[in-house]
Amino acid sequence: MSNIPRQIRVSVHGFGEVYALESICFKYLQAIRGAIGIADVETNAASWRYVAKTDADEEGAQIDLLLDRADHCINICEIKFSDKPYVITKSYAQALERKLRVFRARSGRRQNLFLTMITPHSIAPNRYSAVLVANEVVLDDLLAT
Repeated sequence: MSNIPRQIRVSVHGFGEVYALESICFKYLQAIRGAIGIADVETNAASWRYVAKTDADEEGAQIDLLLDRADHCINICEIKFSDKPYVITKSYAQALERKLRVFRARSGRRQNLFLTMITPHSIAPNRYSAVLVANEVVLDDLLAT
């Protein structure tokens, strides 16, 4: 990561790593779109959250970044900070599946959903990442532009 500009490197490795990485991602949306092969597809970017009612038996979810595409697909982007390749565990895989399920149920959207992981150093390959992750973006992808 030596090619990362100093101001970003300090933010990512210092206090507030998660917030800093999410902020960087929103500033580099075009690079994310290019990294996942949709640079020429019109998209709207936003974060999304559903808060479950406390008196109801339902689930809430928060999505860091979603790319709602003109080709009737949605990239659900999960932004994770880690100083090494990020490992998707069984419990985290279940949390990701819940996010996708809640988004589908509460947003009313019927488009194809693609889970995109954005991390500084990639995703460690395992059976959970193989099943869930459609696209992967690393910090170097953002800074290559």
